[in-house]
Amino acid sequence: MPDPRPKVVVIGGGTGCPAILRGLKDHPIDLTAIVTTMDSGGSSGRLRQEFNVPALGDIRRALAALTDDDALGSLSEYRFRGESSLDGHTLGNLTLLALLLERGNLEEAVEQLGSMMDIRGAVLPVTSDYVNLCALLKDGQTLVGEASIDLRGHSAVGVERVYLSEPATANPKAVAALLEADAIVLGPGDLYTSVIPNLLVDGIATAIQSSDAKRIFVGNLVTKPGETEGYKLSDFLNEVMRYTGLTDWLDAVIVDSGHDTGNPRAGELFASNPLVETDDEACQELAGQIMRRDVAMADSPWLHDSAHAANAIMEAINS
Repeated sequence: MPDPRPKVVVIGGGTGCPAILRGLKDHPIDLTAIVTTMDSGGSSGRLRQEFNVPALGDIRRALAALTDDDALGSLSEYRFRGESSLDGHTLGNLTLLALLLERGNLEEAVEQLGSMMDIRGAVLPVTSDYVNLCALLKDGQTLVGEASIDLRGHSAVGVERVYLSEPATANPKAVAALLEADAIVLGPGDLYTSVIPNLLVDGIATAIQSSDAKRIFVGNLVTKPGETEGYKLSDFLNEVMRYTGLTDWLDAVIVDSGHDTGNPRAGELFASNPLVETDDEACQELAGQIMRRDVAMADSPWLHDSAHAANAIMEAINS
């Protein structure tokens, strides 16, 4: 009898998580995405304030990444423009909101839209509670709201810690998925606004600690202004260990092997957002295996190539 499909859980948000999902959906696995619901900017932020609902944007992106219907995925991502109240909203966010208001339950709304889009896998909001992401900076200043952290730009003042405005209860299905997982993938994505917010929800870190799954971290390609300026790979790993509460190391860390590119934007971008340096000696104390693979897009080396990153993750799972 053949071995069952491995259960893989990806934790994140933003644009990094969908990039990984697009590649992993083509592999013979049981795939689940656990995504953050604390975004306070753009369309998600406006809908949060007007309807008192969790952020929907990261859920929408994950659903679009997991559908095989390119036209439907693109339609979900369609953003209205013009002189109207719809300006800036995406069709996917509005559809999710309509289903949420009709059903009265975020998880049911996501499940229904996922069924309509015929996604390969499952998307689980990390929590249905309405909470804000906050940051205490190293100078004692406090920032309230994900957007205030995400969009603050270059700063010499680093992040001391991030926390939620009040306790949030984890989606029970997310906890169950983590406990049953064969592999848990963290990242890539903005460390303090896409990855770690999930770990702040009550029950998520404990489930990761209790799970027998392989723990895999997909390293960021570049640093983020206002969040991880000056961070080396070991700084990312230390923060992941800190917020998951893990006392032993991560099983594998995937980093880009580095390659030349003729893209004229590369030099400009890397000047303001340097590549993340892999400091091997420090990382070897935190990870069982550092996997250097060609996982960046050839023409946009600050972004992950979905297929290459997924292949590296599968290699880590099967090793």
